[in-house]
Parts: sequence; structure tokens; C-alpha cells
Amino acid sequence: MEKDARDSLLVRTDAAAAALLAMIRKLEDDGHIRAAEPPRLSAVLLPELMAFCCALLAKEGRDCGEALSEMLLLLAPAQDPQIRRGIEARIKEFSEEEEPDPAAFGLLLRFDSMAQEDDGAFYRRMGTENPGALAEYWLTLFEALWKLGGGRQDDEIFKETERKLRGRLLSRQG
Repeated sequence: MEKDARDSLLVRTDAAAAALLAMIRKLEDDGHIRAAEPPRLSAVLLPELMAFCCALLAKEGRDCGEALSEMLLLLAPAQDPQIRRGIEARIKEFSEEEEPDPAAFGLLLRFDSMAQEDDGAFYRRMGTENPGALAEYWLTLFEALWKLGGGRQDDEIFKETERKLRGRLLSRQG
């Protein structure tokens, strides 16, 4: 990817990730989003998404280490060895699964089902504008991380994975 385009994508992705995580943290702090067990969704969303993308990129035949290095620029501190080891362990898990299923996406789907009922009554009760499905934002970050890692939107594994994830989102909305 050309350096200017990569840097621009990195900046936009970083801003989008920060906005989504801030919204999720607020919902967690207010008790509306709860993970069954620690850690909180806001702490694992980006690392898990990076691991998911890297595992898929590796299945596509791309260098996962280089892809992860590009993606880690979104995390501060970017090169924390403990974070990297955790992501690498999750990459291995995703690589061994026939149908990898990111837990953060599933949790967002369940939250969205509740939050979007009755035309978004949850958000009206909160006195805030309905942002739409948070899982849709997750899918946008998935696409951005895929590109940051060197993947292309016309890669078969990306198209198939995105189709399946979007199908899950649409079936929850329908």
C-alpha cells in the first residue's frame, strides 16, 4: 500500500476505533454492555479483531507478522510484548478454527438486537441519538484492518468472511 494512503487509512481507522471504543466504554460503565467474564469488551475488541484479520490474512498466504506490525500502530503502547503475545495466541486459536468466530462481534450483535428494538427505544431512553448497529462499525474496522494488513477487498477469504458476518448482522436486524 502506498505510504500516504496507508498513513491516511491508519489515521482514519485510529479515529474510528477510538470513537467506537469510547461509546462501548460508556455503555459498559453504565452497565448496558457486560461481558460474561473479564476482560471488558472495550479492552479486547481491537486486539481480537487484529488477531482475526491476521489469521485470515495468513490463510490467504500473506505474512501475518508484517500485517500485525502495521495493525499494532493503532494500539498504545503499540509494541507492548504482553499485548503482542496475547494477540499472537489468539491468531493461533483463530487459525485452528474452521469457522473463526470473534466473540466481540457476537457480543455487539446481541447488544444491537436489544438496543435497536422498538425503533431504537433504548437510545431514546438514554437521551442520545441512535448510532445504528455497533456491529456495523465493527465490520468497518474489520475492512480497515484488513487493508492495513495488506489485504484487498477482492481477496476471496475477505469477501466470504465479510458476507457471512454481514449475514449474521442482517439476520439480527430482520
